Amino acid sequence: MNIKSNKWTSENSLAFAALLFVSAIWGLHGVFGKSIGDRIEPFPLTLLRFTAFALFFLPWYSNLGFILRRSKTIFLQIVISGLCFSILFPVFFYKSLMLLTPVTVLMLVSISPFFATLIERYCFNERIPSKTWVGMLVSLLGAAVLIIDQWSEAASTRGIVYGLISSAAFAVYTASSRKLFQTLPFRDVLMATSVVGTIGLWMIAPFVGGIQAAVLSLSYFQPIDWAELAFIVFLVSLLGYVLNGYGLKRLPAGIASSLTLYPQPIFAAAAQWVWLGTAASPSTLLSAVLIFGGTAIMRSSSKNLVNKADGTVPLRRPHPLKQS
Repeated sequence: MNIKSNKWTSENSLAFAALLFVSAIWGLHGVFGKSIGDRIEPFPLTLLRFTAFALFFLPWYSNLGFILRRSKTIFLQIVISGLCFSILFPVFFYKSLMLLTPVTVLMLVSISPFFATLIERYCFNERIPSKTWVGMLVSLLGAAVLIIDQWSEAASTRGIVYGLISSAAFAVYTASSRKLFQTLPFRDVLMATSVVGTIGLWMIAPFVGGIQAAVLSLSYFQPIDWAELAFIVFLVSLLGYVLNGYGLKRLPAGIASSLTLYPQPIFAAAAQWVWLGTAASPSTLLSAVLIFGGTAIMRSSSKNLVNKADGTVPLRRPHPLKQS
């Protein structure tokens, strides 16, 4: 029994580490995404990114029909997850980056855990511990401190709206895909959601000129553009998606999205400091303490949650009077 409990704790810690690493990659994505976004429109960039990503799962395409026919609920969850993660979230994320700074956009996206928690609470009847709410609020406060410190331009109403749409899309993906990761094999979820989302992109592309724009942009790409696109495809999409799925399978959606989203502004601010020469201010350091402090609170909260994927729960010492 103790071995089973220790296994859960170990996997829980690995999930936290994986999601924090994803947060670092996606934080850098804000900086690189804004850079490459100056030379290619959001939809063509999304089309290139997820088409390349979906090709990684080509050897397993034969399983797609069987997966989609398992049940109407699974089919609907795959379609919703794929469309949100492959279309709505990235397109509006890149649109927002065109109008706002990376740190500002990541702050808007960091609202996603509240949406995800509410979806899980009222759509899936999942109980959210009070300590989780406290950790989320502390981390959000840290993100707010950072955005105030980084705000250096007039807010664009359209950019804010785009950022909020991407935040809501990521929340829906987080809540919906987590249920899939608990039901289907890990690889099948990654393959099905990415392929369905990419199919949706190609269905939309002819109506928005995405194919022509993508081909034209590639013809003008310089080595730095190819390097940034490779970073987005291999690290942000492939590795980030895999590690994010690993964490989603083992943690509640609110906690998982908090771990991936809240620390991102810190990593983005660090990237700006390294590549743009913008030194970290005292406010940035304070926000780092709050964000990672809130993350630590959520980590301690998760130890009391049931890991539904493994079917294990924390063990309690039996009452002395009830022992035989």
